[in-house]
Amino acid sequence: MQIPPFANVIDATKFGAPVFTLDDRGDVELATACSPISHLLRFKESLKMKNIRPALLIIFFLCMLVPRTGVSGVDEGVAAYGQGDYATALRELKPIASKTGNSRAQVVMAFMYDNGQGVPKNHKEAIRWYRMAATNGNALAQYELGFLYFNDPAISPDYKESIKWLRRSAKQGNDKAQYSLCIMYANA
Repeated sequence: MQIPPFANVIDATKFGAPVFTLDDRGDVELATACSPISHLLRFKESLKMKNIRPALLIIFFLCMLVPRTGVSGVDEGVAAYGQGDYATALRELKPIASKTGNSRAQVVMAFMYDNGQGVPKNHKEAIRWYRMAATNGNALAQYELGFLYFNDPAISPDYKESIKWLRRSAKQGNDKAQYSLCIMYANA
C-alpha cells in the first residue's frame, strides 16, 4: 500500500517551524511550513500530463472568452491620447478614472486638463486628477504634482507639498523626481 504524499508530514506547521517529509525512497526532505509547495509539486508529478492537458486547454479557451473589464478601456484611452484623439481618450478614460480609481487613467486625465487637450485648460482640475493618481501611487503623477507645487505660476508655491510628492516619486525610481530633489537641495 502506497502512502499518500500528504500523510507523511511531521506536524510542526502550527509555529512556522520547518516541516520534514519523506519522499518516495524514504529520504527526509525539508519543506516550508508556510506553503505546501513541495507537496503540490509531488502531487502534480503523480498526475499524468496527458490527463491534465485537455483540462488546461479548456480552461485557457474559457479564459479567452471572458471579457477584460477596465483594462481594455484604459489601453484604448491611452492609445487614443497618444494619437491625439482626445475625444475618444476622454470618453474612454474619464469613467474609468472616476469610478475605478485607475491611476493610469487619472494621470492621463490630469495631462488633458493641464494642457487643454480635448477639455478646457484648467489647473485646478489637473491638480485634482494628479492628486488622485498620486494618492493611488502613480510615480509620474507624484512627480507632476510635486513639480506643479514648486514651479507652476498659476498656483502659489508650496515647497513642503512639493518635496513630499517629489520624494514619493523618487522613492519609486523616477529619475526626474530624483534630479529635481537634487536641484532643490543644492539651491536651498
